Amino acid sequence: MKLHYILNGGAEWKASVTMLALSIWSYAAIEISYHYLFNIPLKSSNSIIDFSTLVFAFAVSAVNWFLFVYQNKWKAIVINFDKLSKKQNRIGGIIVFLIIILILFFYWIYSIPLLGKITYN
Repeated sequence: MKLHYILNGGAEWKASVTMLALSIWSYAAIEISYHYLFNIPLKSSNSIIDFSTLVFAFAVSAVNWFLFVYQNKWKAIVINFDKLSKKQNRIGGIIVFLIIILILFFYWIYSIPLLGKITYN
């Protein structure tokens, strides 16, 4: 791949990285909340990333690849979205924006402060 394509184009990999980041943040927020709400100790480790997070990231990447990248299915999805009316497109954009904001809020504002309140073993 050319560097120009990676920096100025390549919507496929940008969307994949964004989906992966949002999925990992959602997973981490749910796991942190689960340990906090049910008072279950979180296993601490010396590694930067947990094995279950790696498995989850791999699963999300595989599903993302199969649904969008494999056989260029994303092009058909874009064509279908282009057929929507302007009103439906705006409503869909608002819904997606709200979901992204909720994920970011839930992870960064709610879950991260809970890390200090969780018991570890």
